[in-house]
Amino acid sequence: MGRHDEAIAAVDEAVHHLEGARPEGAEHVHRWRSEILAAAGRTTDAKAAAMRAETEVEAKAAKLRIRAAKALPRFAQTRGLSALISI
Repeated sequence: MGRHDEAIAAVDEAVHHLEGARPEGAEHVHRWRSEILAAAGRTTDAKAAAMRAETEVEAKAAKLRIRAAKALPRFAQTRGLSALISI
C-alpha cells in the first residue's frame, strides 16, 4: 500500500537468508520480490527477480525428473513391467 521501501527491505532480507540453500518455496520468495519491485517501479530488478524465480522452478523440476527416472525401474519391477522399461 505504498510502503515499497519497507517491502523491498523485508523481501531482500528474506532472499539473503535463502542464499546458499534451496529450501522449499524459495521460488515464491523470488516471485514476491519481483512483484514488489515491479510495484515500486523497479522494472529491471523485477525482471531479474522473476528470472531467479524461474531458475528455482526449473531446478526443482529437474530434481523431480531425476527422482522419477530413478524410481520408474523399481516401480516397474515390483509390478512385473520391467520389459516395458528397457529404454
